[in-house]
Amino acid sequence: MLETATKDKDSGIIQINEALETRNGEASLFFFDDLIQVVKEVEGWMYEDKGDNIGKPSKKDDDMVENLYRLMLLNTQWYDMEEEDEDYEDELIRNKVTGY
Repeated sequence: MLETATKDKDSGIIQINEALETRNGEASLFFFDDLIQVVKEVEGWMYEDKGDNIGKPSKKDDDMVENLYRLMLLNTQWYDMEEEDEDYEDELIRNKVTGY
């Protein structure tokens, strides 16, 4: 379901850090290997070390991290797929957005 995301970046960053290393020292957040841009941006994300924004998260190459912290703030959870109904395949289903 599409919801309006908050821009509470500080809380989102805290949640990302907690998910990447939990109390028992293990990660609870994982990325698929083929998400190359996501992995690159998460691994390379830095804090500013000069100018007026010292100590604040860098805005360079932060699109995936921004998406991630907003997902974290929405408490997004994984759910296993449900079994499809056998009659489902016989119906013509169209996507409400694309029409296909």
